[in-house]
Amino acid sequence: MAVTGWKIAAPGKLTADIRWLAFGLLLAVLLVNRLPTLPAFQWLVVGLALAGLLAYLLRRWPAISQLIIAASIGFAYSVVVAQGILSNRLSTAEHGSERWITGQISDLPAIQETGRGRIARFLFQPESDTLRQI
Repeated sequence: MAVTGWKIAAPGKLTADIRWLAFGLLLAVLLVNRLPTLPAFQWLVVGLALAGLLAYLLRRWPAISQLIIAASIGFAYSVVVAQGILSNRLSTAEHGSERWITGQISDLPAIQETGRGRIARFLFQPESDTLRQI
């Protein structure tokens, strides 16, 4: 596969415009970032199948078809990565224990309105990976 200009030239007639692929991936990542909860794995499979079918039906318009394929793959990848990050939590045996973490707050707090009141969330970067238990 040779890269020529803005297009990826594959063997045969199939060419993909890199701008549409990048736009689709960016659109998908931004969409996942705005979701209140992540979809389950089963919905990812259903969504990918429907996106593939829709891209196949719209194959006359390659730009739209490529955008749909790139966005669906980017969406699935973003959700899988986000679910992996969310699964990195404390075990239930460690709930309620106190831990000291040193680091820096690297972003301004974002205030979220919930049914229980306001919640402030911010980006925290720890100085080391080790946690000290009290």
